[in-house]
Amino acid sequence: MAIFSDTLALPSVSIMFFVYNLVQNRPVMDDDAAVEYLEKLQRAKGAFDHVFYIELWMAALTGLAEEYIDYSGSGGHALLWKSFVLVKLPALIEKLEARKSSKIGETEEIKYGRHECVINQLSGFRGLFNACNQHLEGAIEDIFQVADMSVDILKACFKRNLLRREFVLRQLELEWSGSDSMETDSYAGSILDDPNNEMIEKFVSVIPKRFLDQESRIETILRWSNNRNLRHLSILCRLLSENSALLDIIHLYHRPSEILQPLERLCNTWEKPNDDNFESYLQDCESFGTIFLFFVNIIDRYELYKNLKDILRDEKGFCHMWILQSSVVYEKGSLNSEKAAMVDCWVKVMSVIEDIPKELIMATNPRILIELAPTIFKQALDGIDKDSENATAVTFETLLTNFEFFLNPHSSYALVGAIQWLCDDVFFKGQNTISSKVLKLLISSKDFPVSVARLVANKVMNILDNSAGSLPSIEDTETDIKLKLAATRNEPDLSWRGSHHLDISLFRSCLEIHGPKIFVDLIVEDILTISKKGVGYRAAELGASLLTIPLCYTWNAHLHPNNLIYILFSDALVRALDRKVALYVQGQALGILTLIVLITWNIQFNVSTKIGGKGIYEIFIEHVLPKFQNQKNDSENDINQHKETWSKLMYGPTRGFIDSLISNNDLIEEMPQLAVFKI
Repeated sequence: MAIFSDTLALPSVSIMFFVYNLVQNRPVMDDDAAVEYLEKLQRAKGAFDHVFYIELWMAALTGLAEEYIDYSGSGGHALLWKSFVLVKLPALIEKLEARKSSKIGETEEIKYGRHECVINQLSGFRGLFNACNQHLEGAIEDIFQVADMSVDILKACFKRNLLRREFVLRQLELEWSGSDSMETDSYAGSILDDPNNEMIEKFVSVIPKRFLDQESRIETILRWSNNRNLRHLSILCRLLSENSALLDIIHLYHRPSEILQPLERLCNTWEKPNDDNFESYLQDCESFGTIFLFFVNIIDRYELYKNLKDILRDEKGFCHMWILQSSVVYEKGSLNSEKAAMVDCWVKVMSVIEDIPKELIMATNPRILIELAPTIFKQALDGIDKDSENATAVTFETLLTNFEFFLNPHSSYALVGAIQWLCDDVFFKGQNTISSKVLKLLISSKDFPVSVARLVANKVMNILDNSAGSLPSIEDTETDIKLKLAATRNEPDLSWRGSHHLDISLFRSCLEIHGPKIFVDLIVEDILTISKKGVGYRAAELGASLLTIPLCYTWNAHLHPNNLIYILFSDALVRALDRKVALYVQGQALGILTLIVLITWNIQFNVSTKIGGKGIYEIFIEHVLPKFQNQKNDSENDINQHKETWSKLMYGPTRGFIDSLISNNDLIEEMPQLAVFKI
């Protein structure tokens, strides 16, 4: 948590954390929750509208500028920040303005004046804009072309009806009708009518380049995920899986369930058509596999397996169950008769030197092949394992020829679980096993699909890193294999390791590794330490952000903001006020922390907002408030016992805590209990 000290030079750390969290920690908060949080954060800060918006823009532009400075070659994160600046943030501001429009006296003229004032003030930060305008050498063509970000922001704000046309024209100092770049993206709708491969590919390829049309095209992709046309949908899934930056943009705008649930439904229910054409069936299987691997790739890329309960719809469906037990090998007695017979048939066929029969392939549902692949691999290898009681006269060469069947596009989707099981077997039995030979021969094949390698690379790399001795005599060396796998691995947060003011993954790791109690204690301790330097307000802002904005997209209630705040009020804050506050500024910083938390905490995040039947205010009143109340109705002994402690709290260093809380009159109007602080 020493990163507190790295944020001292930043403007408005609470807004900075909010912005960086949305970009770096996708996906966490939907738009409605984000707008509600911003509205309450502005209230907690007591900021004027135009000042608040300037801070939002500066935070977003700072993130983009940092990414340009730290550019490492892929351009993915810079593209994500640019999408946030030109699409996501204007959309949030538009929705925030819609909430403000219901206020008495709020007019269109006031709104326009507010944002024109913001643009005028932003234009003075030329150094920041220059950092965002620099050209990225070697980056994707046309995406990071040299341009003026201030002009792009003008267009984005005009599109959201935040600026008047005459103001924009005056700023641009040229005649601009806006008809070319501002019109509705009609192409996004036409792709649904009569799609073809070329049209789909063109549609996807230009999404990163056209920021003003980006949102409408993402909406089209979401609608297309409901399309039951297997082959066209598989083309879209293949293109998206090859473009990790585009996946990040999709999840910057939408929660993962919006694209995953339609794909889950298709993968759970798809049945082969009543068609005896073998080639057509193979193409359908390949399309199904492409969609399935894309579905799993999203789960893997964003670590959504921690949150399947909220992401997927059918807890007993194939997709949900497979993700939980993808590499499981089933005992024969645990399978129903159909699946047991299917395993026997596949193992028997793979033990002879001939191609897998067409009849068997067409009789096997792709879901069953995915589910049973680890079991088929194990039982087939048992036939040549000399230590196995089931050993038969099957040669390694025989099996190897038929294992290559799973490298075909129409069956490679079943390799994920099989490779994972091979890795587990090598881990427990060592390198000198047949499983190790099969694993290395499969992954070294030129036909080993990238879509599968992307999902198993981390596990395979761990096995190779722990390997001892030489590999079998194969074409690729071990180093070549490692390089091949490393190139496919999902490392979405690689650029975040650069010189960023806030690394959200660092905070998330701290919470997950140390647990909520230590996490909250560290926040309080850092606030107490930093407030001695006179910058406690910024530390308190960051601490409140860490407690109220979810760091982990998970249904685990222990890592949820509700539990963190409960720990703060019932334990960490009480202990700090009792024994650790030695200076007025320390009490003041804890009061600021408490004030922001009380105002912003109750944002809906799919987890109950009550702890043990009590709301956060009730917990605060129960555990913290009594410390500042003069118990007039207590017995004389009780009064004498508490008098010294109460007097210290009311008149000593913790007086700063009280002063911070009563500084917000709106909060006191909502919570009359806090009025007892006034003395």
